[in-house]
Amino acid sequence: MRNILRYFKAHTLLCIVFCLLAIVTMGLGILEPKLTAIMVTAITDNDLNKMALFAILVAVVAILSAIVKFVVRNTSVTIRSRVGKTLEKDLCNQALNIKTCFIADFKSGELTETKSDSAKFLGCFQEVVMYGFSIMATGAFLSWQCALLFAFFLLAIFGIQKYSLKKEKQHSEKEKDSNDTAKSLINQIYRGILEIKVLNLKQPIFDKYDRLLDEEILANKTKEKAKSSNRMFNNVAFEIYVLCFMLLGVWLMKSNLLTLSSFITIFMYKGYFYNLIFQVAEIRSDISEMKVLATRMNKLLKIDDFKLENFGQTNGVCSEKHEITLNNLSFSYDGEGSVLNDISFSISEGQFIGIVGKSGSAKTTLIKILSRQLEPTTGTFTLDGIDFSKYSEQSFTSLVSLASQEPFVFSFSIRENLLMVKPNATESQLWKALEEAQILEFVRTLPNGIDTVLKETLNISGGQRQRLSLARLFLKDTPIVLMDEATSALDNKTQGKITELLRQKAVRDKKIIISIAHRIEAVQNADIIFFLENGVVVNSGTHAQLLKDPKYLQLLNKPN
Repeated sequence: MRNILRYFKAHTLLCIVFCLLAIVTMGLGILEPKLTAIMVTAITDNDLNKMALFAILVAVVAILSAIVKFVVRNTSVTIRSRVGKTLEKDLCNQALNIKTCFIADFKSGELTETKSDSAKFLGCFQEVVMYGFSIMATGAFLSWQCALLFAFFLLAIFGIQKYSLKKEKQHSEKEKDSNDTAKSLINQIYRGILEIKVLNLKQPIFDKYDRLLDEEILANKTKEKAKSSNRMFNNVAFEIYVLCFMLLGVWLMKSNLLTLSSFITIFMYKGYFYNLIFQVAEIRSDISEMKVLATRMNKLLKIDDFKLENFGQTNGVCSEKHEITLNNLSFSYDGEGSVLNDISFSISEGQFIGIVGKSGSAKTTLIKILSRQLEPTTGTFTLDGIDFSKYSEQSFTSLVSLASQEPFVFSFSIRENLLMVKPNATESQLWKALEEAQILEFVRTLPNGIDTVLKETLNISGGQRQRLSLARLFLKDTPIVLMDEATSALDNKTQGKITELLRQKAVRDKKIIISIAHRIEAVQNADIIFFLENGVVVNSGTHAQLLKDPKYLQLLNKPN
């Protein structure tokens, strides 16, 4: 939990002000019943002037208490907003910097809940602080007899609650885990709705979600029952406490150790004690909740360094003429069997390169390494003689761009989706990118044209998503372009136009374009085609040269 609490350090002064105000609030809260008790004893002494004076004091204290509480609440909101923003930004930053191969370590529900987790944590923390000051102030303001009795009772409550709160924490963890699992399935339903409908999976998916809801409800009920049992114990224990308090008061008065006036003063705190007893339970319950939330957030904040993206310090372009070189590059997912084996070749600018092979030949793995989604197990790949890992993130992303088979299009307008890759793009550049990606006519048919927001209610096909992704790629205009089945959803005519445009761009703009294609037709005009089989380059050359290879011919003649 210390890792989360450190976020308060940047706002130390504001936190000190909050604590001081909290102390004042608690002091006024305790002072009010004490003054009320004195006013009551004045009635028994028939001292009306004293009663009137203390009635005024009670009203003044109550008004001051209301004003200070108002300031405390506003200060609390300020702290929560400032600390919460910093914490949530760090959580978002960590999520953005996890290597794609490790993102599966998290349930989507965990990641989507980080925002609410931080808000809940800060809320619990401030409640703990307020309750804590309330209890400490009690000991400072009450008589020693009452404070001693109260302290004894708190220790007894603390010991007995230990077991029940431990169970409460366990049930809380189970409930959150069940909630995350259910939310993850909802996210998967939204993303996989096409497969669900086509494969007739609606009923089994619905049944699975129904079972997850039952598990979540059961976990919630169990947690709430544990809380209710704890609260019931507090109520019963408090009534026993009040009885002991009364009997002790009678004994003290009979022994002339306590006056009736003092006893009435102390008895006025009966309701205040009642609240404090609950606050003790709330403090421990909130701390338990904070631990659960902190554990969830720390899973992201304290993720192992090797799971985070790492870049070097090389900035800018290191050569006027770009060249990519792979030298004995191999990769293994599990550290045992290699998926890629000793891949070695060089690519110069101005070349359009195709990579083909049957499914499972590790084509996509190679592209993921080139785009730094994966790190090679052995061997190197360099740009202009410098290892790719030595480039800074800014330099790498300004040199390399990637279009994938299933691109993600954000729920923004088409214009915003494009401007994300090039914020200073002109209107003509935006329209040119759309035209090159063969999607200009479609955009013109939309209700608001390029400013149409791509919401879930706007149905766009996989091919249209691919073309929007290509428009982003063309607009970004990097020297190195990687394409992972980026035109697989397009018809042959559109694919042919884009392929020819890419080939021209490679020559005219001196780019390196590397394209993986399931259909050989998409790369048959490439300068060099690398033919992969079981993670090994078994042949390379132009399309005409590779036609002499029976396995290549078999792949070419394989129906799509």
